[in-house]
Parts: sequence; C-alpha cells; structure tokens
Amino acid sequence: ARGQGWMLTPVVQIVEEAIVLAVAEPAPNAFVQPTFTTTGTVASKDPLASLTVNGMAATVDGLDWSAQITLAEGPGILTAKAIDTLGRSAVVEFGLTADGTPPLVAILFPEMDELVTSSEVEVEAILFDAVSAVDPGSVQALWDGTDRTDELTVTADAVTGILTAEDGVHTLDILASDLAGNLASASSTFWVYTTTVEAVALIGPEGGRVEVTDPDSPLAGAFVHFPDGAFVEDTVVSVAIAAGVDPAAGPPPGAGVSPAAKIETSSD
Repeated sequence: ARGQGWMLTPVVQIVEEAIVLAVAEPAPNAFVQPTFTTTGTVASKDPLASLTVNGMAATVDGLDWSAQITLAEGPGILTAKAIDTLGRSAVVEFGLTADGTPPLVAILFPEMDELVTSSEVEVEAILFDAVSAVDPGSVQALWDGTDRTDELTVTADAVTGILTAEDGVHTLDILASDLAGNLASASSTFWVYTTTVEAVALIGPEGGRVEVTDPDSPLAGAFVHFPDGAFVEDTVVSVAIAAGVDPAAGPPPGAGVSPAAKIETSSD
C-alpha cells in the first residue's frame, strides 16, 4: 500500500548442476596398461539413464562407478559420459597413453659366465622403455637374492657401481618396471676368483685352455688344454707356482708339465 515502504527483493533461483561426474583413476595423461579399470563418482538430481566409458557401460554402485576398458598401444582418449532420464549429460574427457610392452633391461657387466679376478665387481646395466619410461623407484639389484640396490647408482637409463664379493659363483639380477607397471629383468651368473695365481680361466664342458701369458712369470708360455667333456660343469682352473719347487726347473724325464706348476680346479 502507498506509504507503507515496501521493499521488493528479487527472487534468486539457484540452479545446481544436474549431474556431477568425476574420474578418480587413472589421472589425466597417465601411462596405463592397454586393458585397465577406471573408477570414479557420479551424483545426479534425477535417475541416470546411462553411464559409459569409451562407449562401454560402467557398473554404478551408489555414487561410485567403475569400468574396464581397452586402448590401443600408444596415445589414447578416455571419455566418461553420464546421461539422466531427462536427457541431460555430463562428460569428462582426457588423454592417456597405453603401454603394454616391458622395458629393456640388459646387464653389460659382469657378463654371463665371466671370470672376475677382483673382489670389487663392476656393475653396469642399461634400462630403456620406448613408450613411457623406466621408473627408477622400481629398480632392484639382487645379488644372490639379496637386495643391494642402495649400493648402486640408479637412474631411468642405467644401473652402475661397484659391489664387493667373496670368491665363488654369484648371480646378479636386475629388475625394473616402466611407468605403466610392465616388469622386466635380466640375470648374469659369473665367477669371482681373487687368489694370486699365474693364470686362471673358466673352462666349461666344451673344453678350453688356460695359459700363462705374463712374460715376466717363471711359467710364461705354459698352458694346459682340456678337451671337450673334461668337465661336466663350469670349472675354474688356475695355474700357480708350487711351493718349495724351483720355478726354473723343467719337467722331469717323461713328464709334460713343469713340477713348478700347480694346477687347481674348483666348481660350483
């Protein structure tokens, strides 16, 4: 009424989003396996008519949803779409990279069946992944089954360093995963032999030869040949100077090896 001082307040209608759709896993631009499970949440004012991921129906349980999808190797797109019974929709879309190929792991040192004559063993391995990259945090260096990764330098490209070892047969395993979780490994079994001798060699069942090549050795030029089948397994053969024998003494009549040469063998 006139003179009563009425104040007209505008009516504000708060229109909330009809559908709130979110993807929890994987994250945008992540590296994934070609076939993986994606999860998320959805809230809708009205009942949902459908929720799909890359065209495949998702399983909805309350506010949570999940779906298993497959992407081709390489860059791809994840598209999650929810539609309610009134035809309103919400879409979440982002890029991913599918990687189903394990990385390359190769041990350069010590080589398989190598004979290492030092207690300090050089370790070098290369790591490579063509699609994603090697995850340095996944790399393990197992020495005879014991984790010695912390003693080495690890990057996304290589494992390097020095490990100390006792004489005997040892196995080094390098394990690594890429950013998509693909696991690869490499293994090398070798000998460590640090006893001071004139010559040493690793002789396998196929036979071989151990020879003193040091020109300053009293036994320079001496060698021992082992034919095929002489050993049934890899065997370390060493030639040393026998105690109490004149190294300059030649072989006695009818003997083919100098008495100054002491030949020893050891196998695993």
